[in-house]
Parts: sequence; C-alpha cells; structure tokens
Amino acid sequence: MKIADFGVAWADTNNGIEPRGKMKFEVGTRHYRAPELIFSAGDYTNAIDLWSIGCIFAEFFTRPSGSPLFNGESDIEQLAKIFQVLGVPTEETWPEMKNFPDYGKLNFKIKECLGLTKQQLPEANSPDIIQFISKFLEYGFEERMTANQALQDSIFDSSDFLKTRVEL
Repeated sequence: MKIADFGVAWADTNNGIEPRGKMKFEVGTRHYRAPELIFSAGDYTNAIDLWSIGCIFAEFFTRPSGSPLFNGESDIEQLAKIFQVLGVPTEETWPEMKNFPDYGKLNFKIKECLGLTKQQLPEANSPDIIQFISKFLEYGFEERMTANQALQDSIFDSSDFLKTRVEL
C-alpha cells in the first residue's frame, strides 16, 4: 500500500533529509487524519501515515464496504468519532497530548470504551484482523505499529485477510 500527500503537507523542508520540518496540520483527508493533527501537532512522523493506513485497512471491513471508520464532518466531530470508538485519551494514557497547540481547548466526557470491535468492522472474519488494525490506531506514537512490524505480522499469512474483497 502506498499513500501520498504529494508534498502539500510540508510548511518547510530540510532539503529532503529527515527531519523534514514543520507540517501543515490540516494535511490529508479528515477521515484519515491522526488525532494529533487535529490538535495541531507540528512535527510529522511516520506515525501519522500509519494512523491513516489503519483507517484505510478498516474500510475493507466496514459496512457498507468502503465506508470510513471515522467520518466526521468537522475536526471536532472527527475527534468525537475517534473518541467514541477508542475512548477519550488522558494525560496518563497519551502524555504527548499536552504538548499539542490545541490541547485543552476542548473537553470531552471520559467514558468506558471497548476500543475497536466487530461492531465497527462487521466484515472482519477474524478477531486477528481487528487486533491488527487496532495496532495502527494507538494514540501514543511509540505504541503505534511501525511499517516494518506490520509487514512482519502473521495477518498477511491469514486466509481471512487474503480473501478480503473490497467492492467500491
């Protein structure tokens, strides 16, 4: 899978050498935007793209097929949709959050949450698929699955995953 922003995300560059610099927080289609972007985080890491990949994988298993997992019509609604499924993060569960420019401007009611389940991904034939996608949708950058970890995951050997058909 390859995703691209064609360079529109970058406010400045470092001649193509990592780190690339600050990014525009409104990068990407809202439905695939990592929550740290909605809180106006300025540092772009691969974790941003990996969140998007998790959202894209999730679409393979939604009903109707191809529906975004988080389909907010505004940034606030987008956060609310994410929080409904994954729970409202706290400073304890996502310490980096307090460093984002827009952190604290909104308050969401903390409630019990089951995380990603078959309810959100009804076409998932196996709990392993749901668990795999969940690894991309972690709030903390360090907890989010890396691309190398994803490529090594046994899910790609699973007949349940390989039989997945997407009809758009």
